[in-house]
Amino acid sequence: MTRMVMKKVPLSAYWKFSLIMILIMGCSLDEEILDESTGAELLDQDDIALNLLASAYGSLTGIMGCCDVFALQEVTTDEIIIPARGLDWFDGGNWIKLHEHSWGDELGNIAGAWANLESRVAKANTALLLLSNQNLDISDEELRSMKAEIRFLRAYFRTLILDMFRQVPMRDEFDENYNIPPPVFEAQEAFDWIIQELEMILPDLKDHGEISYGRVSRQAAQSLLARLYLNSEVYTGTPQWQACLEACNTVINSGHFSLGSDYFQLFSYDNDQQNPEAIFVIRQSLESQNNVFYSPSFTLHYNQNFGMFKFTLNGFSTTENFYYAWDQDKDPSNGVTTSDNRFQDDRIQSSTGANLGFLVGPQFHPDGSPIEDSQLTRATGNFVQLDYTPEFSSLTQALQHEGVRVIKYNPDPQSSPFFIGRNDYMLIRYAEIWLMKAEAMFRLQQPGALEHFNELRELRGAPLISNLNDEVFLAERGYEFYWEGHRRTDMVRFGKFTSGIWKFKDQSDDFRNVFPIPRSALSINENLSQNPGY
Repeated sequence: MTRMVMKKVPLSAYWKFSLIMILIMGCSLDEEILDESTGAELLDQDDIALNLLASAYGSLTGIMGCCDVFALQEVTTDEIIIPARGLDWFDGGNWIKLHEHSWGDELGNIAGAWANLESRVAKANTALLLLSNQNLDISDEELRSMKAEIRFLRAYFRTLILDMFRQVPMRDEFDENYNIPPPVFEAQEAFDWIIQELEMILPDLKDHGEISYGRVSRQAAQSLLARLYLNSEVYTGTPQWQACLEACNTVINSGHFSLGSDYFQLFSYDNDQQNPEAIFVIRQSLESQNNVFYSPSFTLHYNQNFGMFKFTLNGFSTTENFYYAWDQDKDPSNGVTTSDNRFQDDRIQSSTGANLGFLVGPQFHPDGSPIEDSQLTRATGNFVQLDYTPEFSSLTQALQHEGVRVIKYNPDPQSSPFFIGRNDYMLIRYAEIWLMKAEAMFRLQQPGALEHFNELRELRGAPLISNLNDEVFLAERGYEFYWEGHRRTDMVRFGKFTSGIWKFKDQSDDFRNVFPIPRSALSINENLSQNPGY
């Protein structure tokens, strides 16, 4: 294929978006900012306890944004590829390094993930300290419940640090001497601490339904315990399948949740309404300005704007390997053929011209007119319709139309020009509990694992499976949780993260199952040590 030469060198799409987001978020006059050292602004207001609690929950905002935690969990896998399209999306080669597994300890995405998670732990500690030091007009029971919610958030952030880095700094809320670096727990010690912390707060947390939607329930903590036990062998070398199964059964037997019969409704802009799978979410709303949602901006072509002015960046795509994994007849020449209702849905097609799920082939505006591929139009001198293809010609010089795009969260018609909307982000949902139970039963060789597994398949319109194995479980988790921030953790657990081979990615060394400790972190905490291999 002839290489296209752009006449105009574009500013990196990532940096264009980042600059605009900084301006938007920096200009908000209504945002309350918690001073991490004192929290003084909030202490002068009424409802001090609720303000402190809200500040801790506010730290969830953006935790699964594009460029650090989410990038490490997804762009390093077969689910997302961000090729450089000339200079656009090159960004110093960062995205290419993530895809190829060639990153080092200087990579900005890695440093960003570490810093963001550590800052969120610090905010939780600040809220806990201030709650402990105030004479509050609330009952002891309510105070313990609020503290338990914040302790859960801290444990959740530390779980992500454990998962990605295997070393967790452990400053607590009463340690205010920031001149002394905090102690660092290695994987086993950190794992044990998080398990103990979650178990300690369980009695003080309220059941789902007894606490307002969006706040941490007892079932959220039990779900996080199940996730930790699921990956126990990876973190500590010791499997804990029975503990995982028991935690899953506790959530299932609570009766508060069920599998959603409408898959894409789980991710809609009104998914806070009667969502049967919502266990732990990031609440977002237009009223609160807590509405960081922009995945369509990152994936759609510049000219695909749903008939409204939207800011689209033509970046994130899925790999052809993951796209063709859905094909039931395994013949790429026929296109992907699947009955699985998680693959595509046309409910927004009349209003946007696009479908939910995987976008491939010719693309249209809402009025049915073809969208222009401006790059190929300039190259040929004739109008060329935008036509998304599964294949890429290059990782470093991809063309604008290359790559299947993904829209999982239904764009909000009331969102801003940057697809910032009110969709609640699903951090833990019931389908995860369901599949964790099936996997634990399979590992324990318990009867009924296949039937339990197939209940989800049947609900999703997918053919039933006759036999379970590692490949089936990893594939199913990909179908169910694509672009939700699970893929790297799953691939590590199944031994496919470094040994897996997909387009533009060869087998990599096993030390890359863990990310390096960023140089910036090593320079300020002498208790950290660089992970092996880096």
